[in-house]
Amino acid sequence: MYDEKPKTIRVEGNIAPELIDLQKMVKGYIQVIEKGNKQFVCNEEGLLLNLPYNEEASEEANEHLVGNVVILTDNNRIR
Repeated sequence: MYDEKPKTIRVEGNIAPELIDLQKMVKGYIQVIEKGNKQFVCNEEGLLLNLPYNEEASEEANEHLVGNVVILTDNNRIR
């Protein structure tokens, strides 16, 4: 499933991405983790699928995150 280093994707703008787009970015069903004014969207089954550790997103979230992670802020959070 993953042949490369996991990506940390920062979404710009004032509109939250559609569910289908988030699922494509994390390559599966999504899990949303709320941390302050940010939402970290990752693959819900990431640990079960043994996805690689995402160091950049994990440090920012102060949480163990794996696989691709999408970061949303105040202007484009999922409501």
